[in-house]
Amino acid sequence: MRRWFALLLIVVLVPIAFGALVTERKDFYSNLWAPAHLLLIGQSPYDTTALNADLPPLWLPMAIGAFAPLGWLSEEAATQVWFLFTVALMAGLIHMSLPPTIPTPAVAAAGLLAFFFPPVLNHMLLGQFSVVAAFCLVLAARWLEEGRQWPAAFLLALAAAKPQLSVLPAIGLAAGLASGAGPRGVAVFGAKVLAAAAALSAPVILLAPQWFTDYRAGWEKNPNWHHPSSFYWLHEQLGGFGWLLWAALIAGAVIGCIAIGRKLRPQTAIAWILAITLLVIPYLWSWDFVLLLPLWLLTFGRSTWGVRLLLFAAYAIGWAGMAYVQLAHEGLNALYWWVPWWFAGSTLLVDGRPLQGMLTKDPT
Repeated sequence: MRRWFALLLIVVLVPIAFGALVTERKDFYSNLWAPAHLLLIGQSPYDTTALNADLPPLWLPMAIGAFAPLGWLSEEAATQVWFLFTVALMAGLIHMSLPPTIPTPAVAAAGLLAFFFPPVLNHMLLGQFSVVAAFCLVLAARWLEEGRQWPAAFLLALAAAKPQLSVLPAIGLAAGLASGAGPRGVAVFGAKVLAAAAALSAPVILLAPQWFTDYRAGWEKNPNWHHPSSFYWLHEQLGGFGWLLWAALIAGAVIGCIAIGRKLRPQTAIAWILAITLLVIPYLWSWDFVLLLPLWLLTFGRSTWGVRLLLFAAYAIGWAGMAYVQLAHEGLNALYWWVPWWFAGSTLLVDGRPLQGMLTKDPT
C-alpha cells in the first residue's frame, strides 16, 4: 500500500511540476493527433499537409487505430490527456520493474530518478510514444509468462507501432516461448500478434485505403537525420568499415537476445533486451532511451543500498554528461550515442547476476 502511495504522490507532483511546459505542435501532434483527427473526418491520416504538421507522421497504423478517439478532442485537450497518460504509464513501468519486496524509500527514490531521467523529460514534453512501447513490452513479457497470450499479443502489436524498438524484444520473447512451447507454440502466438495488429489497424485500413501510399510518401519527405546510434557513430568515425563492425554488433545482439530469452526469467530478460536494442538499432532518438529504465530500475530494486549508491553515481555521471551536451551543443541528438552504452555497461559492472544466470541453471 505504501509503495502505491509513493508512486501516486509522484504521479500527482510530476504534472504539477511539468504540465505547464507541455505545449501543442510537437511530435504528438504530427504523429498521432493530426492523423487521428483526419481519420475521423474521412481524410487520409498520413497526409497531414492540410493541418500544417511540421513533420510527416511515421507511427504505424496500430497506434492511430488504438488511440483514434483522441482525434475527437481539441488539440490542446488531447495533448494534455496524452501527457497524463504517459505519466500514468511511467508509474506502471516503475511498478513492474521494481521487485515487490523493495522498501518504500527505495521506491520513492527510484521513481523520482526515473521521472527526472533527461530522456523521460524530453519524451513527455514532445509527446512521444516510447514509454507506451516500453510499458507494453514489459507487461507483454509478464503476461506471456502467465499464459495470457491474447492480451500479450495486443500489447506487442501496439508496441510495434515503432517497430525498431520491438524487433529484438519480439525475437527474445519468441526464443523464451520456444523453449517451452516449441516452434508450433511460437507460430501460434505469432499469428495472434498479427491478428492483433490487424485489429488495431482496422480503422486506418478500412477508412483510408490509400494510407500506405501516403505513409511511404511521408518517409520520402522525412529529413535525413543523424541519430544517436552506434550505426551512425561507427559510420562517421570509420566509414565503410564501421558498417561491418555494426553488422557484427547486431548479429551478436540477435544471438544474445535469443540466449537471454531462453535462459533468463521474463522480467530480467525483457529489461536486458530493451537495453541491448538501444545499443544496435540504427534509427532511434534520445527520448527512446527511456527503454533503459526497466533494466536500471530492476537492478536498483534488487540490490543493497551500497550497490544502489553505485548505480546512483553512474546515473549522476550520465545525467551530467547529457546536461553538458544539452548546454554546450544545443542538445544535438547525435551526440547522445554513448548514453545506452554508459547505462547498460555500468549496470552490468555493478550487477553481474544476469551473466551468472546465463551460465547456470538458476536464471535471475
